[in-house]
Amino acid sequence: MTVKDFLKDVYKQGVYLRTLKTTKEKLLEDIASPKAMAYDDVKVDSSAQSDLSDKLLQIYAERDRLSEKILKAMAEVLERKKIAIELINRLTSYEERVVLMEHYLNCREWEDIARTMSYSVSRVYFYHGMGLQELRMLTGDVVVLGDSCENKRQ
Repeated sequence: MTVKDFLKDVYKQGVYLRTLKTTKEKLLEDIASPKAMAYDDVKVDSSAQSDLSDKLLQIYAERDRLSEKILKAMAEVLERKKIAIELINRLTSYEERVVLMEHYLNCREWEDIARTMSYSVSRVYFYHGMGLQELRMLTGDVVVLGDSCENKRQ
């Protein structure tokens, strides 16, 4: 895998992880919110109460499934981020390290990075390009992943 492809993959996994966490938070909000349950159709009988209980059990099961998926994704992202940090820390330029870490590891947009660093977006792109070029030279443009990182998300 090339250096840029590896870093893009780390970025995408970070975004995916954030999406999973947001989904879980929204699900928990829905569970806690009285608005989440439709009371207008609920009749006062044992079958309606049973249906409501079944629905709550389904929601809790989905929450638990998402929690497990998040933990698995976090473990994979952590392994790849460790490799990425080791690679990026080999760069000689502070600016290049900051730009690559902020974008690929912290999933920040170019404009946010530019604003934080008090640079223009084009300057951030410049440091990004220079950092990638130096990493390509340092690694021969190949990132070798260990066995734990080879397994893709399910």
